[in-house]
Amino acid sequence: MKKPSWQTLVKVVAAFLGVVLIGWLLYRAPFVRELVVSIAGQIGAPSVPYLRKVASQDDDHKVRQNAMLALRAIGADAVPSLTASLADADAEVRAEAARALCFIGQPAKESVPSLIEVLTNDVDTTARQEAARALGMVSMKSKDAVPCLLLALKDPEAVVRVQAATALGRIGTGVDVEEIVPALVAALQDQEADVRVEGAEGLERIGPRAKAAIPALTKALQDTDRRVRREAQEALESIQRTPPEPNRNKE
Repeated sequence: MKKPSWQTLVKVVAAFLGVVLIGWLLYRAPFVRELVVSIAGQIGAPSVPYLRKVASQDDDHKVRQNAMLALRAIGADAVPSLTASLADADAEVRAEAARALCFIGQPAKESVPSLIEVLTNDVDTTARQEAARALGMVSMKSKDAVPCLLLALKDPEAVVRVQAATALGRIGTGVDVEEIVPALVAALQDQEADVRVEGAEGLERIGPRAKAAIPALTKALQDTDRRVRREAQEALESIQRTPPEPNRNKE
C-alpha cells in the first residue's frame, strides 16, 4: 500500500484545523452557544458541570440565563451545582441560582444553609430577594430558615421584606407558628403596602392557627391601600373558618 505523501498529510491537518477554527468561530456567536446549552440541558445530569461553567463564565447574559434555565429543568441532579453557584462572585449568577432552586423546591433542601447565607449576608438586593423567595419553597416543611426570614422582615429593601413575608406564610402552613404569626402581624405595620399585603396573605395561608392576628387584621381593614384591606378581609375569613370535622363511621 502506498503511503500518503507529506503534502497529503499537510492537507489533512490543514482541513482538520480549518474545521476546528470554523467551529470555534461559530461557537463565539451567542445564538450558537444558546443552541449548545439547550442541547446540553436535554442530555441531563452529565451536562451539569458544563452548564454551570457557562452559567458563571459566559460573557453573554442571555447565554448565562439559558444555562441556569437548563440547570433548573434538570432538577435535583443540578442542586449541588446550583448551590455552589450561590457563592459565585457575580451577583447575577447568585440570584439566578436562587431562582432555579426556588423552582426545584423541596428536592433542593440541601441548599437551605447556602440560601440562608445569601439572605443574611449578601450585599446584592436581588440576590437576597431571590434567596428569600427560594427559602419559602425549599424549606416549606422545616423551621431552619425561620430565624433568618424573621430578620429579613427588617431588611432595608422592601422587595426583600416582601419575599420574607411570603416565605414565612408558606412555611407557616406546615410548621409551628409561634414565632411566625407575630412577625406577620408586625408586617401589617410596614411602611410599604406590598409588605403589608404579603403579611396579610401569609396569615390567610396559616388559617385558624393565626387567631392571635385577628385584632391586627381587623385594624388593617381600615388600611389606606385597597389591596391590604382586601387581603385582611380574606385572612379574617380564613382564620375564622371552622375546620370540617373528620368523618366518623356510624356503628
